[in-house]
Amino acid sequence: MTFFWKKQPSIANRMSGFIFGSILILAVFVILANQLINQKFTSIDQKMEQKMQEKTDMQNVSEQFQQTVIAFRAYVVLDNRDKLADYQKEQATMDEMFKEMNATLASDPSKKEKAALSAKLLTQWQQYTVLMQDSAKAKQVNTQTAAGEKAITEKRTAIYNQMIKDLNTLTGIYSKEVDDVLAEKKTFDRGIILIPIIMLIGSAATGWLLIGYMRKWVLAPVLKIEETVRRIAGGEYLFLDELKREDELGRLQQGINTMTTALTQRRDDLEQTYKELLYQRDMLEAQNEEIIAQQDEQHETLEKLTERENELETLSSYLGKLSGYTDLPVFLENALPALLDATRQDAAIVVRHDPDAGGYHIIYSIGYPQNQYPRLERELYGPASRVFAEKRPISTRRTLSLGEQGLHSGYMSAVDQYFPLLNDKQEAMGFLLLTTYGTDIRDEKQQRVAHGLIKQFSLAFYAQLINEERKKQAIALSNLHAEVLQEKHAISVQRNLITSILESTREGILLCNQRGEVAFASQQMRMNFGREDMVGKQLLELCRQLDIMLSRESGTLCEVIGTLLSEETDFVNERFMLRKESEAPRHFELYARPVTLEQAGMDKGFLFVIRDRTEEEKIDELKNEFVSIVSHELRTPLATILGFMEILLNRDVHADKQKKYMQTIFKEANRLSTLINDFLDLQRMESGRQVYHFAPVDLRLVVEEVAEQWNGKQSHAIHLELPDGPAYVYADHDRLTQVLHNLVSNALKYSPAAECIDIRLRRGEGQLLLEIQDYGLGIPADSIDKLFTKFFRVDNSDRRQIGGTGLGLAIVKEILDVHKGKITFRPGPEKGSIFTIELKEYIPRSIGGKILILEDDDSLARLMYETIEKLELPIILMKSAEEASMALESEQGQPLLCIVDIQLEGAQSGWDFIAKLNRHPDYHPTPVIVTTVLEPPVGYHETEKAKYVKKPFAVEWLLQVVMHLLKQNQPKPHLVFPFQDETAITMSLMEQGIHVADLKVKEDIIEVDVKKVDEPD
Repeated sequence: MTFFWKKQPSIANRMSGFIFGSILILAVFVILANQLINQKFTSIDQKMEQKMQEKTDMQNVSEQFQQTVIAFRAYVVLDNRDKLADYQKEQATMDEMFKEMNATLASDPSKKEKAALSAKLLTQWQQYTVLMQDSAKAKQVNTQTAAGEKAITEKRTAIYNQMIKDLNTLTGIYSKEVDDVLAEKKTFDRGIILIPIIMLIGSAATGWLLIGYMRKWVLAPVLKIEETVRRIAGGEYLFLDELKREDELGRLQQGINTMTTALTQRRDDLEQTYKELLYQRDMLEAQNEEIIAQQDEQHETLEKLTERENELETLSSYLGKLSGYTDLPVFLENALPALLDATRQDAAIVVRHDPDAGGYHIIYSIGYPQNQYPRLERELYGPASRVFAEKRPISTRRTLSLGEQGLHSGYMSAVDQYFPLLNDKQEAMGFLLLTTYGTDIRDEKQQRVAHGLIKQFSLAFYAQLINEERKKQAIALSNLHAEVLQEKHAISVQRNLITSILESTREGILLCNQRGEVAFASQQMRMNFGREDMVGKQLLELCRQLDIMLSRESGTLCEVIGTLLSEETDFVNERFMLRKESEAPRHFELYARPVTLEQAGMDKGFLFVIRDRTEEEKIDELKNEFVSIVSHELRTPLATILGFMEILLNRDVHADKQKKYMQTIFKEANRLSTLINDFLDLQRMESGRQVYHFAPVDLRLVVEEVAEQWNGKQSHAIHLELPDGPAYVYADHDRLTQVLHNLVSNALKYSPAAECIDIRLRRGEGQLLLEIQDYGLGIPADSIDKLFTKFFRVDNSDRRQIGGTGLGLAIVKEILDVHKGKITFRPGPEKGSIFTIELKEYIPRSIGGKILILEDDDSLARLMYETIEKLELPIILMKSAEEASMALESEQGQPLLCIVDIQLEGAQSGWDFIAKLNRHPDYHPTPVIVTTVLEPPVGYHETEKAKYVKKPFAVEWLLQVVMHLLKQNQPKPHLVFPFQDETAITMSLMEQGIHVADLKVKEDIIEVDVKKVDEPD
C-alpha cells in the first residue's frame, strides 16, 4: 500500500520558508566572509611573525658584532688574557651567526639583495677578523711598530665603518618589510569594517521584503476578516468574498461564511423556540403557585415532626437515665432533671416513707430554695397525706413564698402535683411532688404523657430501691464472707501459732485418743522416740521400743502409761533416764493426764508431756559440786580464822606471833571476801543487774597497773610487751581491771613452778589483742570446751590442791560479752596456756562543727537528738565525760554547742568536762546547756516554807534555747540551765572550781558566763 502525503499550504509554511531562505543566504555569506577573513588574518600574522623574527635576528647580528669589537678593543687596551678569552669567544659566536645568516639568505631566491649584502658582510668580517688576529699576535710578541699598528688600525676602522653601514642597510631592509606587512594589515582591517555594514543592509532588505509580503498576503486579509467578524458580533449577518486560497486565511474565510450560515439558521430556530418558551413560562407560573402552597404545608408538617422528634429525644434521654445506676443518689441526680425537662415542670421533691425512723424523708429535691423543706417529717398533712391514702395524683394551686418568687418576682403562684410512688404490691412507698411556677399551660395530651413518664419514674425508683436493698445485702454478705475468711485466717494463724509454739518448745508433746492411738506428736517428741511416723501408731507399741533403753528403778514406761489409759489413775509424773548407744545418758520427766477434746472430734484423750532434764541434771550436779567447793573454800578460811582467833582469845601470845596470826587472819578474810564477791558478781551479771560505766580506757595503763600489783608475788616476774603510745578501748575501767586480775591470778596459781608470766598487748585490724601467757600446768584438751563454764575446774590431783571456785573465767567471759569482745585459749608452744582477749580499739570521734549531746540515758539522748535534728545540723552523741574530754584533746575542731548532763557513765562527771572546756585556750567560748537538775548547795536545808524544787525541761524549750544560742553575730552565754535557784547554781559551779562572771535570769532559763582560768576576779 502506497501513502502519499501532500503538505497543505499555509501562511506559517510560507513565512517559515521565506525567513529560512533569507537566513540561510545571510549565514552562507557570513561563513564565507569569516573564512576568508580568518585565512587573510592568518597569512598576515605569519608574514608579520617571520619578518619580525628576521629583523630581530639581524639586530642580534649587529649587536653581536658590536660586542665582539668591544671585547677586542678591551683586550687591546687592557692587555688582559681574560679579555682575550672573551674576545675569542665573542668572535666564534660572530662567525657562527654570519655563516648561518648567509646560508639562510642564499637558500631563498627572493632575497637576492639581502643575500648579496650578507655575502659582502661575511667577506668584510673575515677581513676584519684577520686584522684583529694580526693585532692580537703582535700584541702578544710586542714586535709591531707604531706605524704598523696605526696602519692596521686604520684598515680595521675602515672595514668596521663599512660593516656598520652595510648592517644598517640590511637592518633597514628588514624594517621596511615589517612596515609593508603592517600597512597591508591596516588596509585589510579597514576592509573588514565594511562587512558588517553589508550584512546590515542585507538584513534590512530581507526584513523589508518580509514586511511587504505580510502586508499583502496576511495583514490585509486579516483586517478584512476582523471587520467582518466585528460586524457579525454586532448582530449583522455578513458573508466574506471568496479568497480562493488554501491556507489558513482561506479556511478561516470559509469557516466564517459557514458560521454565518449556521447563525442565520440558529436565529430562525431561536425565534421559534422563544415562542414555545413563552407558552411554557405561563404553564410554569401556574405550577409554581401550586408548589409554593405545597411547601407551606410541608414546612408546617416539618415543624410538627421536629417538635415531635425533640419530644421523643427528650423521652429517650429520660428513659435512658432511668436505669444503669448502682447508687440511689446518683439515680435521682440524673433522672429527676431529665423528668423535669420531659414534663416541662420547674421543681421536684422525692419523699420516702421510712417506718424504721418513724417519719418521711425528703431524699432529693431540685428547683426549690435551700432549706425550703425539712429533711424529715414525722407526719404529713393535706395533699401529701391524701396521696398516700388515695394512691392517685393530686393537684393544688398555692401562693409562692418570698424565696420562690425569684430575682424579678415574676411569679406569684404555683401548681403542685403529688404523684404516689408505688411498689409491686401497689403500696405507697412515698410520693413525687412536681411544681410549675405560674400557670400550667399543658394540654390534656401532654398531661397524659407526663403521667406515663412519672409512672415510669415510679417503677424505676422502686427498681432502684430493690437494687439498693440487694446492694446492702451484697455488702452484708461480703462483710460476712470477709469475717468468715478473717475468722478462718485467724483460726489458721492460731492453729499455726499453736503448732509453732508446740513445735518450738523444748518439751515433747503427744496427744492420743482413748484407744491409745497417737493423734499428734511434736517435733521434740518425735526426736525423743526417734521416729517420724508416730501419728496413727499405738502409744504402748512405741513405749515398748523405749523401754529397752530406759533405766528406771521400778516398772516399765508401758506399765505406767497403761495405768493412765486404763483409767486406773488420772495423773502420771515419772522421771526416767534414756541410754542410747554412743551417746551420753539423757534425763527426762513425763507428765500425763486425760483431756476432753470435743473440737478435735474425740470425746476423751490423753496428753503426754516429756521434758528433757539433762541440762538441769548437769546444773544440779554442778551446783552440788559448787556447794561442795564453796563449803570447802568457806570452811578452810573460816577454820583458819576461827582457829587463830581462838588462840588469840584464850592464850597469851607473843607480840610477833600475834602479828603473824593477825596477818594470816587478814589474808584468809580477804580470800573469803574475794570468794563471796565473785559469787555475787556472777549472780548480778546473770540477772542483768550489773551496772557498767563505759568510757574510753587506756588499756596500756590498765595492764601496767595490774602488773605492778602482781609483780613479785609468788616469786613470779611479769614481763610486759606494750605498744608505743596509748591504746584506748571503750570499756568499764573497773570491770576490765577485774578481768585482768582474774587472768593474771589464774596464770600465777596454775604455774607454781614457773618463774614468770608474759603479758603482750598489740594492735590488729581495728582491734587490740591482749595475751596472758603462763608456763605452768596447762589445760587438758578434753576440758577446753568447758573452760568458761560456771563452777568448772579441771579434775586431777595436780590442780585439786590449788584453791578456787571455778567462777573466775566465767566472770571474765560474761564481762567481755558485755564489752562485745571475746576471749580465746590455746596451749603454749611447749607448756602452759595462752589466753587472748580481743577488744575493738577506740578511735576518738571528732566534735568539730557539731552539736555535742553528752547524755548517758539512751532514751533521753535519742529524744534530744530527734528534737535538734530539725535544725539540719550535724549532731554527735556521747555517754561519758572521758570520751568528750578526749575529743577536746584531739584538737579536731570546736563544737557548735554542748548539751551536758552532770551524772554520766565513767569516773568523771559533766562538771569535769565543763571545767576542761572552760580551760581550753580556743574552745572556751563554746556555749553549754546543762540538762540536769543540780543537787542542793552545801549547807542548804529544806523548811516548811522553802523547798528546793527540781524542774524538768521540755524538748521544745531545749530547741528554742539551741536556736537562740546558735544565732550568728550575737554574744552567747557559756552555760544555760533550766530555771531554778540561781544561788544553788552559783555555789555548785564554785564547788567545781568554775567562777561565775555574769548570771542572767530569764523567763525559763538561766544564762551563765564563766571566767577564764587566767582571768582576774
